[in-house]
Amino acid sequence: MRIIAIFAFLGAIIGGTASWLLIIDHRTAPHFALVDHTGSRRTDWDYHGKMTILYFGYSFCPDVCPTELGYMSRIIREFGPSGNMITPIFVTVDPKRDTPAKLADYVHLFCERMVGLTGTPEEIDQAAKEFGVFYQQVDVLGQQPGFYLMNHSSIIYVLDQQGVIVDQLDSHVPVSQSIDRIKRFM
Repeated sequence: MRIIAIFAFLGAIIGGTASWLLIIDHRTAPHFALVDHTGSRRTDWDYHGKMTILYFGYSFCPDVCPTELGYMSRIIREFGPSGNMITPIFVTVDPKRDTPAKLADYVHLFCERMVGLTGTPEEIDQAAKEFGVFYQQVDVLGQQPGFYLMNHSSIIYVLDQQGVIVDQLDSHVPVSQSIDRIKRFM
């Protein structure tokens, strides 16, 4: 999703105050065809009709992914009964390690309804490119051969019931603010 940040100098208009305006370029969510944590084939169309919050990461991530998935889980939980109208999705950028069985164990640590998606390296690469997600394998010096981490973007996408990316969430803000932002599109 493209985000265009425009610095609007409003000094003459509102007494010397400057402000950042964030304009979100709404667009239809990219199509994807992946495998969920139960081994079933899923496409973006399976999630139309409900709000979706979607994050790309990997289960072996030592810090950022657990933080972001925990944040998504808190959103669902604190939404109350309306949280059932939101599908939380975690898409791996490490299909080598993140099998459906691994994802089944991992996503349910955060939210019983969270969907874990994986696929072939080519399918993951295509989905990541369509969403504008960067990721890269990084071998860690001083570790055993084959040990690696994944550098990756950290964006929580909000998709409306028609699959349109309508917002991005920031886990550095209170959950209540993210809930208010999601409610605007429900």
